Amino acid sequence: MTTAPKLLTTAEAAERIGVKPNTLERWRTYGTGPEFIKINPHSLRSPIRYRESVLEAWLAERTCTNTSQYPLPSRSPVHATV
Repeated sequence: MTTAPKLLTTAEAAERIGVKPNTLERWRTYGTGPEFIKINPHSLRSPIRYRESVLEAWLAERTCTNTSQYPLPSRSPVHATV
């Protein structure tokens, strides 16, 4: 018998990767955070969940061994100056 992967709430996922829940909410808005699942895509108030395996892969993509490996910051449309 196989068990389904555990789905984490925003608060649980945030704790797992060491950020505040509102950071994950902001990242969802900008499309910069880990992939997430919206349980009912037709509902504005649908629960959001994260797969543990996706969080681990997302963190692994950001693992560096020295400072020259840091990704270049992207410009957020909210912070752009005119």
